[in-house]
Amino acid sequence: MPKFMESQYQQSASEASLFSGTTGIISMLVGVLIGGFMIKKFKPRPRYLTAYMVLVEIFSVLGLFVSIFLGCDRIMMPGTTVNEDQTLNLYNECNADCGCTRRVFEPVCGADGVSTFFSPCFAGCPNMTGVTSTLIQPTISALSNATNFYEENQAS
Repeated sequence: MPKFMESQYQQSASEASLFSGTTGIISMLVGVLIGGFMIKKFKPRPRYLTAYMVLVEIFSVLGLFVSIFLGCDRIMMPGTTVNEDQTLNLYNECNADCGCTRRVFEPVCGADGVSTFFSPCFAGCPNMTGVTSTLIQPTISALSNATNFYEENQAS
């Protein structure tokens, strides 16, 4: 879930993890409190509680099964290739000598609104860190299966 939030909503790893963790803990807290209140108020028999728990689990499994079929379109990452072992190679002619790392996932959107880059370094901005869409507006021009990027401020 955190990686999805990083990619789709352009959040940092810490912000995405904080949000998804907090959401999970709060929903569990609310469920326990409401469940405790309902048991105290209505005092159901153990048979009804067991049936209720089984019903909730069935809905939970059905929800997880349905979520298998949900998803987003594949992320387009220009300048990448797939290796023989089916791993993604992020390095190309434009970023080969930049010293980019694959340890930190900081997605950056391309100017075309469709492309996503692993990090600002792989987008051609090795001196910039973080995801700041106001600073990074890359322009794309294809040259021999590579992608060149220029900061909009320098191109103007």
